[in-house]
Amino acid sequence: MCEVTTVTAAWLAIGATVATGLYTADQQKKQGQAQAEIEENNARLAQAEADNANAMGTRESQEQAWRTRALIGQQRAAIAANNIDPTLGTPSEILGETAMFGEVDQQTIRLNAARQAWGYNAQATNYRNQGSLSRWSGKSQATGTVLGSLASAASIYGGASAGSASRVNGSANLGGSTYGRSNIYSGGMLS
Repeated sequence: MCEVTTVTAAWLAIGATVATGLYTADQQKKQGQAQAEIEENNARLAQAEADNANAMGTRESQEQAWRTRALIGQQRAAIAANNIDPTLGTPSEILGETAMFGEVDQQTIRLNAARQAWGYNAQATNYRNQGSLSRWSGKSQATGTVLGSLASAASIYGGASAGSASRVNGSANLGGSTYGRSNIYSGGMLS
């Protein structure tokens, strides 16, 4: 009767160990998935910021082109109001430089927007990589937990099997000591 209860307790302990390990592994995997989803959301936001930076760069570049054309128009009007030929000499150079500096400003605006968008794109890539790592980490931790639980269950089973085998021989093994029979070596010494 005692042996059945001990074996039953061992199997219950094995079942509880495995069930706890599987539950913990499931939670670790879900935690990795949840973190990966958070990282993917962050990546989408960073990608939206990159798209926004590009759109703002395009708009600001267009606005700069309009300001340059307006300035050139004002300069032409001032030159014409003074009865000066805008195609010759200094007036021509002034108009050319205004157009050139306006184009430089547009290129600077586009370059700054592209750099800003690149930074957001890099951030989005980093978030996606972190999400992949979180997903992998959750699965890895879950696998380790399952393996650890199985090892614990095997240890419990091994202990229960050894206890059952020693009871069959007439003793109960409790922490390495033997009770219920004497070990007699040749020569009559007890151990």
